[in-house]
Amino acid sequence: MTTQDNLSGAPSEELMPKTAGTDSMLDSILSQNPYFSAGFGLMGVGVALSGLKRSTTLLFNLAQRRLLVTLEISSKDRSYLWFLNWMSKQSRKNSSTNQLAAETSYRQLSDGTHQVDFALVPGPGNHFFKFQRAWFQVKRERDGKLIDLNSGTPWETLKLTTLSRDRKLLVELLKEAKSVSMKTEEGYQGEFGR
Repeated sequence: MTTQDNLSGAPSEELMPKTAGTDSMLDSILSQNPYFSAGFGLMGVGVALSGLKRSTTLLFNLAQRRLLVTLEISSKDRSYLWFLNWMSKQSRKNSSTNQLAAETSYRQLSDGTHQVDFALVPGPGNHFFKFQRAWFQVKRERDGKLIDLNSGTPWETLKLTTLSRDRKLLVELLKEAKSVSMKTEEGYQGEFGR
């Protein structure tokens, strides 16, 4: 009887003499326990998914830094009210925003009567609009912990985000917001300044 009974010429395991170190307990657990091998398989899948998640997050952040531009306007800046006024006029035309906030203006006229106006402006949250064929995202954030001591209003910021190629439209947007706001103020002064 020969010890080579397969085609490769390797000796069969059954005919080889067993030594004490060959069949250790660790080898039998690793090779014969289906739960242990399934655990290694699940661990491998988990590591692969974790790596995939991390790489997509890194790629998304890199793309966001390269492809998007964000402009932040604080509530202390004059353009903050101009932009809110402009955006309220846009939302009246399109009526696309569902998150609104009320801004009340109060004036005492020369004849002693009072003029109260209400403007519905976009409230805190995310809003989208189109300006000169470019899409913008506006994120209005209110910090409840910080308060403007002069007016007593909470600290707010507006973050305008668009594609990097439309960066020049940010300045045009602010200029248009200023123009619309100035026309509105002139109308009030002309109408009530007499």
